[in-house]
Amino acid sequence: MPRPRPSTPQSNTPQRFSICLQPSTGQARKQEEDFERQLAEYLAAREMAAEGTQLRMDILPIERELAVQDLADLACWIMDHPAIGAVHLKMTGVIPTSISRPWATASRSDRAVEPLVQLYRMGRIAAIAFFEVLRSVQPEPMQLEAD
Repeated sequence: MPRPRPSTPQSNTPQRFSICLQPSTGQARKQEEDFERQLAEYLAAREMAAEGTQLRMDILPIERELAVQDLADLACWIMDHPAIGAVHLKMTGVIPTSISRPWATASRSDRAVEPLVQLYRMGRIAAIAFFEVLRSVQPEPMQLEAD
C-alpha cells in the first residue's frame, strides 16, 4: 500500500513579485520597446508572466513555485539594461518582508549596486542577502509607500 505524501502547508499569500521600473532619462521609444520585448521573452523562458502596466507590474509564476533567486536574477538582468535607471522590488509570499521596508531598490546611480550584482552572480552572497543589502542601503521610495 503506498504511503500518502506529507502535505506541505500552502501560503495564504500568493507568490508574486511586484516591480516598479524607472526608465533612464533620454531613452528613445525604440529602446523602451526593445526592453519590453526582451522582458517578456525573459519571463516566458523562466515560466513567469507579468500583469500590470509597462512601468509597474506583478510577476507571477506559471505552473511552478517562485524562489527568491528568481527575483534576484530578474533584478540583475534588469540592471544590465540601460533603458532602466532603477527598479523597485517587492517580494510578496516569497521571502519575509519588513512591514516598514517592503521594497528594495536597485538604482544605476548607486555605485554599490554593480559590485553587489557581481557578488551575487559569482555566488559569493545568497539571494536573500542580496535583498537585505538593497533594502538597507536605499531610502524607501516615496511613490511606493502607500503599497
